[in-house]
Amino acid sequence: MIPNKCKPSIEWDIGKKIYTKDNVLSEQICDDIINYGNANVKKGENKYPHVFQTSFHAALLPLNHYVHEKLVNVWDEIANHFNIDIDFVEPYEIKKYSDNDFFGPHIDNYYGLKTDFDRKITIVVQLSDQSCYNGGHLKIVNILASRKRGSVVAFPSFFKHEVLKTIGTRWSLIGWAWGPYWK
Repeated sequence: MIPNKCKPSIEWDIGKKIYTKDNVLSEQICDDIINYGNANVKKGENKYPHVFQTSFHAALLPLNHYVHEKLVNVWDEIANHFNIDIDFVEPYEIKKYSDNDFFGPHIDNYYGLKTDFDRKITIVVQLSDQSCYNGGHLKIVNILASRKRGSVVAFPSFFKHEVLKTIGTRWSLIGWAWGPYWK
């Protein structure tokens, strides 16, 4: 057991705990994913209405879609940035937010699983050009994430985040990496 000590005065820069990289996906790849999404998204279901509110459309990206290979190196960079082990990445989900859609404040990990692993990292890839919508910001704790098309933002899945009300249409690609519990 660690003995009690006075807590040191620490200034915590949450921005350092968020990984951002621009120009990860080309405009053509973003367009390809949006085209797939246009043909496949359905109204999203809120599985936890007692915890938060949502309004969005979503579809899973097929496991054989070429974007999976495009993002492998980025996942390696993210794992190195956070100094973590990743066991697997869930299938990507395409999200569409149209007029007045949003996703209320929430976290993405489960904590209560009976196993020693959990969702550790959430990744969001910005597919839309930011001129296609107003609002719709991804807010991670108190930071507004990059809105540059093709950019990647990754953060610990236990960080509270939300998508603010959108006017226009915002597309994104979401993924979650699983690994052993944090120590």
